[in-house]
This record gives sequence, structure tokens and C-alpha cells, in this order.
Amino acid sequence: MFLYSHKRNYACETMILDSHSLTTNNKSTVIDVKKIEREINEIRENAGQRPHIDELEAADPFNRLWSAVEPLMDRLSYSVTYPTSTFNHSEEEQEDEEMVRIRRELSAALHDCLPRANEKTDDERLELEDTKREYEELQQKLGQLQNQIRILEKKNMDNTALKSSIIQFKNDVHKQAKLLLQNQEHAFMTRSAIATGRTTTGGHSTAEISKNGKKEVSD
Repeated sequence: MFLYSHKRNYACETMILDSHSLTTNNKSTVIDVKKIEREINEIRENAGQRPHIDELEAADPFNRLWSAVEPLMDRLSYSVTYPTSTFNHSEEEQEDEEMVRIRRELSAALHDCLPRANEKTDDERLELEDTKREYEELQQKLGQLQNQIRILEKKNMDNTALKSSIIQFKNDVHKQAKLLLQNQEHAFMTRSAIATGRTTTGGHSTAEISKNGKKEVSD
């Protein structure tokens, strides 16, 4: 498809250049009609390599160009003669006007034939639609990933707060257990002292007080 389009554009540009050379050099150069006919035949052969579908051919800009160029080339081939000294001034002016008109019509036909810069083919439109669809899918996946990242960050913050709470609770339990052990130890020591009779009254033990009391009674 690309090669065919390139050949068409090259053939159109060649015809424009040939018509320009005819306009500028028609007084001193012999026009090679056979060369023009060969180029026309090449264009026909290149055009014949495409699938012959009536709808496509009717809408093809190159076919519109060829329908405008072919009668012009026919009239050109019939009206061209070799320049001689017998040409008068009116004939030369008439030929110049004819060549200018032909070149102008060829330029207009070439403008219709060549693809415009702002026009897109079906393949380009399909590729653009696919790219747009892929971009939207990537945007959707990116949004999902961002939501997952936010959820994980929130979970991480919650886990950090929970870990801090657990550590604080562990420290509080350790302090309470230590205080409880100290109280239990103090109570145990107090009970042990009472049980062994080591509590003192006025600086003497109970055994000494009992003994002194018995001695005073006997006297």
C-alpha cells in the first residue's frame, strides 16, 4: 500500500515537472510525446495492480487525478508540433496560454491526489483508537494500584500504632507485677516476724517479760 502510494505521488510530481518544462522551454525544445505516453502507461499498469473494486476506485483521489489528466495529455499530444521559424507571434501566445492552463489544471489535480497532512487513513485511526484504549486501561490500572498503596499505608500505620500500644501495655504490666511482688514480699516478711515472736515491747522480748513477772510474784 505504501509503495503504491509512493509510485502514484512520484508519477504525479513527474507530470507536473514535465508540464513546467514544456512551459519554459517550448520555444527551443522538442517535446518527447513518447516519454509522456510511457509514463501514462506506467501509471495505468501501477493502477491496475490494485484490487478492482468500483466503490474504492470511485473514491480514489488518484483516479480523479487521472480522469482530469488523461484528456489534457491527449490534447497536448495532438497539439504539439516542432518549433520552426514559421511560427508567428499569435500562435506562440496561444501555445503559452494553453501550457499555463494545462499546468494549472495539473497542479489542481495533483493537490486532490496527494494526501493532506491533517487527513488520517483508516489504519492510522484504528491505531489511534487502540492507543487511546490502552492509555485508558493503563490509567485505570494505575488508579487501582494507587488505591492499594493507600490501603497498605493505612494498614502499616495501624500496625505501627497497635505495636506501640502493645509495647506500652507490656511495660505497664511489668511495672504492676514488680510492685505486686514487692508488696507480697513485704507482707511475707511481716508475717514471718510475727510468727517467730521477734516483735519487741519496750526494748525486751516477751520471754523476758514473762520471766520477770514470775520472779516478782514469788517474792
